[in-house]
Amino acid sequence: MIRRAEQTRDLSSAYRHIEQIASDCMRRDEPLYRHTTLRIGGPADLWVKPRTVETALNVLSFCQMEKVPHVVLGKGSNVLVSDSGFRGVVINLSSCFRQYKQVDDGVRCGSGLGLPTFVRKLAAAGLSGLEFAVGIPGTIGGAVATNAGAHGTEISQLLKRAVVMMEGERRVLSRSAISFSYREAAVGGVVLEVELTMEERPPEVVREKISHFMHLRKTTQPIWERTAGCVFKNPPGDSAGRLIDSLGLKGTSVGQATVSELHANFIVNTGTATAADMLALIEIIRTRVREEAGIELELEIELIGNVAQ
Repeated sequence: MIRRAEQTRDLSSAYRHIEQIASDCMRRDEPLYRHTTLRIGGPADLWVKPRTVETALNVLSFCQMEKVPHVVLGKGSNVLVSDSGFRGVVINLSSCFRQYKQVDDGVRCGSGLGLPTFVRKLAAAGLSGLEFAVGIPGTIGGAVATNAGAHGTEISQLLKRAVVMMEGERRVLSRSAISFSYREAAVGGVVLEVELTMEERPPEVVREKISHFMHLRKTTQPIWERTAGCVFKNPPGDSAGRLIDSLGLKGTSVGQATVSELHANFIVNTGTATAADMLALIEIIRTRVREEAGIELELEIELIGNVAQ
């Protein structure tokens, strides 16, 4: 999936307007490699990190209504940003959408809250259900927007409702109003807030599950290295990592992008890898799997900017 938006006719005018809305929390030509887990990516025309909910809503509404190219970037995992960057506005909601509140049968929280932090907050409160996400280095909003999952559980199974900025307006969507599939969610806008159903459990039991899942990640995935997470979606009935490993592709490199020796569905930036290196290596993997296994691997990571595929 390549993020492109219909472009307004006068971006310079649009940028000046956004600067007026968010003068104290934006930067021009911000290098996006600073904000991605891969440490890859050229500059964004505008980088906006709103300090208040009001500013965030104003910027999002303006971009949506005026068709200004924009993308919401949380922790920067699960993405590959073009070497030429993004000709538009990149918005980070982690400073303003961080609220967390227990409700009758679960929790309500802002989309900018990081998953590992959120999972541990739930454990302290004796709330169970999201432990599987403790090792996912993203935000709760990104998790809903991509229907993140692990260990047989997806976040859509916990979602009760979501507040979404759509066509310049805030809308509340029930779980049934969102079409979920494997690593995809048709939310139709930007996730601002979510409500999840949780189960009450003793905090020590929840913490034990968290420790179990973290141990699994540490021993099977290169979580301490610069990656974007799993590169490919698992094909039906199989594992992308198993397929790639079976073809002897672990350790294969283009430039300083290398297929992980620990988990073949991860590509590691071992130094100064570029998006072009990543894409070339992705194509090598796809071609081998297509030719030798007859399977077309689909990307799980999202491509941002002018990324050729």
